[in-house]
Amino acid sequence: MTLDWDLQDAVWEEFELLANAEDVPVGENRVETELLENYHGRGQARDFEFESDEPASMAGGEDHGPRPLEYFLAGFAFCQQVLLAKHALATGVELDDVNVEVEGDVDPRGVLGVGDVEPGFDGALQQATRIESPATPREIRDLAETAEAHCPAHASLAVPVDRDLYLNGEQIA
Repeated sequence: MTLDWDLQDAVWEEFELLANAEDVPVGENRVETELLENYHGRGQARDFEFESDEPASMAGGEDHGPRPLEYFLAGFAFCQQVLLAKHALATGVELDDVNVEVEGDVDPRGVLGVGDVEPGFDGALQQATRIESPATPREIRDLAETAEAHCPAHASLAVPVDRDLYLNGEQIA
């Protein structure tokens, strides 16, 4: 993994431009999906096409792609990664490697409306962020807290996220 430090000036300019702007354009995010067969669907975001399905172990699933909630969790993890990288560039924190793992359990009774069970994630999402870096634990904690505080995916969640943070293979938070 590498960060292009030539981007640092552009990131600073972006921060400064947005801090001083009176009229900030909204960042639009849009996807479109189409159900193809049973649970198999196709999605499109800008010029990118992707597929989703349930596992073959589920009646009607054929494993044509990740589950919808796996995309949800991936979006959350990717958002964290982007913000870790962007804020690392802005603050000069060197990152050698970043890996974000997110998991959450869903009770299928809630999904199917069977019984009095909520359909969302059961309890907190579990997030493990593993960072390889020469930075200090305090710098990495600050960076992770900043990324979390400014992540639109994180801010959009209605469930808590329990995050474990690792620096060079050692848990620091």
